[in-house]
Amino acid sequence: LAPERHAYGPDAENVFALLRSGVPDAEVVVLGAHLDSVRVAPGASDNATGVATVLAVTRDATTVKARTRDLLVVFFDEEERGLVGARQFAERLKTQGARVHSVHTIDQVGWDKNGNGAIELELPYTTPAPGAVALYTDAAKALGLTAPIWQTTETGSDHNAFRRAGFPAVGLTEEYRHNDTSPFIHRAGDTFETVNFAYLGTVTRIVAQAIRQLLTVR
Repeated sequence: LAPERHAYGPDAENVFALLRSGVPDAEVVVLGAHLDSVRVAPGASDNATGVATVLAVTRDATTVKARTRDLLVVFFDEEERGLVGARQFAERLKTQGARVHSVHTIDQVGWDKNGNGAIELELPYTTPAPGAVALYTDAAKALGLTAPIWQTTETGSDHNAFRRAGFPAVGLTEEYRHNDTSPFIHRAGDTFETVNFAYLGTVTRIVAQAIRQLLTVR
């Protein structure tokens, strides 16, 4: 894919790319993650895990045949400064009148100390069909996984910027609200060595399955 820059400030920019379906005036599924961290933290879990998931899911999406929707992949700047990059990109899509089916953002999916493989859906949208809860529950089942899918009202990540702009959006994360999240968030210990790669792989597979379903709905 050909990456493009969305510069919205002198030292701030999002990076995005479009995987076209070939269908004229197709709806767009947005998949994203923030690429920034805070000054003291290397950012391995928050949010290199999200970036890695988006890259892997995008690679998988390129192999999907007969896509009926486009996939817009975006990496957001300045999430840690108040969802700035996501807000700017959401407004860009709104101004363009983009036909957005839904937005899926990944933030911190590298910790699973209790080993249950759970995923939290932050403010999951209920429309359009399928709603986010059904979509990700069905994706896990299709893979033979029993990972719990929790719903939360967490507003502190990029999905909320899109919701405020009027788009159906959901955030995916580890058990941030269920007391099994990385203790190294925004700390110097947020390094490669603390990432649970088995869990990261499971989340990536579930997201890939869900995106496959969205890209091939007729």
